Amino acid sequence: MEIKGVCHVHSNYSHDGEISLAELKDYFKNKGFQFLILTEHLHDVSTEKIRQIIDDCRALSESGFKIIPGLELDDNKKHYLIIGIDGSQYSAEDLIKKSSSNKIIVWAHPFFIASPSAAPDHSIDGMEIWNSVYDGKKFPRWGALKLLKKIREKKNIYGFCGLDFHRFSHAGGPYLIMDIENLSSEEILKNLKIGKFSIQRGNIMVEPDGRLSNGRITEVKLYSPLICWFLSFVRLAGRILYALRLKPSKKVKELIRSKI
Repeated sequence: MEIKGVCHVHSNYSHDGEISLAELKDYFKNKGFQFLILTEHLHDVSTEKIRQIIDDCRALSESGFKIIPGLELDDNKKHYLIIGIDGSQYSAEDLIKKSSSNKIIVWAHPFFIASPSAAPDHSIDGMEIWNSVYDGKKFPRWGALKLLKKIREKKNIYGFCGLDFHRFSHAGGPYLIMDIENLSSEEILKNLKIGKFSIQRGNIMVEPDGRLSNGRITEVKLYSPLICWFLSFVRLAGRILYALRLKPSKKVKELIRSKI
């Protein structure tokens, strides 16, 4: 059975998320997805709130749709998605450094601050090669594909995608697809851990080792840098306007975000 799901999603448990978990479930289920990977900001939630998030994910999951709880944390100016939390670890140090058979650690939007040249020092299972907010919805980041190839020469990690979803304008980006026998959170996590999945949006498909499986290398190599440059320019313009105390129209920002 082939299923598809979205990764790197924030609900209103996070300070910058606008939509409840129940609304997210209904939205993505109606869009034809079978799972959702939640990644709330660690600094926004207490130990008790983490337990509540895990309980809510279990309560809202059903036979045809699974919600997998996770967190996003900041460690030494790098962000990580901790996918498949079970409530046994709560501190950033425990979450990122203590191993777990089901837990998956993904280096999130690695080009967030600068262009990295190597993997983090500690162990990771993967890195985002396609983050909708920082790389755009249409193509994976060409620089991230090259970095993944370089890292895989020494570490067996996989390329992941993420919507970095906070509001409905962030929908429409890449998603994960995989073949499984039974739809369960455990089976999904197992496939993610061993790289048994692909990334897709429209006619663009990326294998977990970073290979573009349908020969779109020239297109990605050409357009990805242009889109990333444009998104960087938009963010810079927003910071300048903010410094000048000129607030950009939210409607304009949401229109740009929904299209790119």
